[in-house]
Amino acid sequence: MEGEERNLIANLLEAEESASALIAEARSEADKILAQARAQADSDYEKKFREMDSSLEENCEKRMQELNANHSSALESYKEKISKINKDTDSFDKFLQSVL
Repeated sequence: MEGEERNLIANLLEAEESASALIAEARSEADKILAQARAQADSDYEKKFREMDSSLEENCEKRMQELNANHSSALESYKEKISKINKDTDSFDKFLQSVL
């Protein structure tokens, strides 16, 4: 009976060692899979980030050009309008003399 118990315990220890080895192998394989998935996710993120960044830069540049063109046009229009106004310098000089 004592021999049978020893054999049973030895078999249980062998089974535990095998299970432990299987678990270690599974963990190692899972770590490899996770590392590959993480690398792929990082690569995809970087690619999409660069695409989005490029698109935003392009849109920003176009918008800046539009705004600069509108600003230049508005400024030229204002200068033209101002230049067409008749200046009454005599009345202005009289006004300054009365104020001072």
